[in-house]
Amino acid sequence: MTPLYWDTHKDPTIAGGKYVALVGLKFNPQTSIGSKANKVLAVIPLHDPADTNFDGSISWGEWLTGAVPLASAVHHGQMGKLMRSIGVAYADHAVFSKGTTLALSSTAIVVKTAMDLSIMKLLIGPVLSARLAALSLGTVQYY
Repeated sequence: MTPLYWDTHKDPTIAGGKYVALVGLKFNPQTSIGSKANKVLAVIPLHDPADTNFDGSISWGEWLTGAVPLASAVHHGQMGKLMRSIGVAYADHAVFSKGTTLALSSTAIVVKTAMDLSIMKLLIGPVLSARLAALSLGTVQYY
């Protein structure tokens, strides 16, 4: 049985080069870390997904945006970015592909939510303004 080797991963895109994940590798002793013979088996993020700027604490703004339905898109996007950087660092195409899938799914969530909000505004806006006019609140406009 091949031993599992744990390595810490620094994301080069984060200022200060903080450790952001533990990476479990199926280690081949005849090769060096990061060669193509090693395979990534596990990724454990070392940060809270709500911590969008990786400063180690969750600010009020980050906490408030965590309550928004689009927060899952942000979390998917962060994990996608992390998985892609790990895939590049350890030359594992499967991890890079999974990161790309997560990043694209976060984009799909944002686009779907924007379309839903646009449709709701187009359908409910005229009905709401007509109803307000009937209630003699004609000076109130819906934007």
